[in-house]
Amino acid sequence: MDTHQDRLSDDGSSGVGAQRSPSVVMFMRRPLIVATVLESAAPKLMGKKASASYRADLLQEPEKKSDTTLADVGKRLIAGGIAGAIAKTCIAPLDRVKIIFQTHPAKLFSLSNVVHELVVIHSREGLSGLWRGNAATVLRVFPYAGIQFAAFDIYKKLLGNASAAQKLLAGSAA
Repeated sequence: MDTHQDRLSDDGSSGVGAQRSPSVVMFMRRPLIVATVLESAAPKLMGKKASASYRADLLQEPEKKSDTTLADVGKRLIAGGIAGAIAKTCIAPLDRVKIIFQTHPAKLFSLSNVVHELVVIHSREGLSGLWRGNAATVLRVFPYAGIQFAAFDIYKKLLGNASAAQKLLAGSAA
């Protein structure tokens, strides 16, 4: 199968714009980053000096524009809310057992009693019983976690290149 990326022009280039040796062109079906890495490694492997056409900037992330628009803050609110909801959902069975121990003072708290309560809840109510009441918790946590995440990000951007103490201050303010 001959694609436009596999063909070589008369000058030995692949026709895509960059100079490539024929030994590297056979790898063009792989992603561009692999071809770029191979292109920089091929001269070294063959004992030649590295080519001047190698561009390290292709491997770096592109510069991001300023994220201060209302849409960007909205994305952070939603992302923080989703992260908080997932975290609380993962912890929900242990949170339910904690509430049982708080509301029944006769039960002594220990690791074996926690495991016993988890088994009892599972046998009485099924697997979904471990997450009973989680919807109310998620509704409470979603806006709180979203606002906290967005506020921390805004404070961090306002501080710019901050020291560890300033980042601690931004986290406290959020």
